[in-house]
Amino acid sequence: MILPNKISHASASLKGGEALTIRPVTAQILEAYAAVLSQLAPVNLDLAGIMKAYGRLLVIPDLWPFAGLVNDHVISCATLFCEPKLIREGRFAGRIEDVVVDAAWRGKHVGEAMILHLVNVARFVGCRKITLSCADANVGFYTRCGFRPHEHSMRLDL
Repeated sequence: MILPNKISHASASLKGGEALTIRPVTAQILEAYAAVLSQLAPVNLDLAGIMKAYGRLLVIPDLWPFAGLVNDHVISCATLFCEPKLIREGRFAGRIEDVVVDAAWRGKHVGEAMILHLVNVARFVGCRKITLSCADANVGFYTRCGFRPHEHSMRLDL
């Protein structure tokens, strides 16, 4: 699904008065996006590898990586994937991944603006729920954003 600009783009005023612009990731900002994303986990790719991985993302329907920018500088990242389900009347289930705010911008409500944007996109698409996994230290942040603990997250490293 292609999102209309009024849904895919957003703006917010940050604590301190700066203007945050949220928009889909494009090839033009990909290197800066990867640099911020590396504050969450190692990217371990050169620019060619980043571009190749980005190309694979583009073909996945209903997956939207977003960047938060201040003065055209990428300061945050977050991804929303909306999975079509066969159960629950075929409605989507949203999944938030790869949320990170540049260390210099933490505490200015950037993360809240990013999460609010992903929630608004999920509502527009018709998701019936949104899930995410987070570190114990981040539970309070996501609770303030309206999420609640639910069941358990599991993983198998391959």
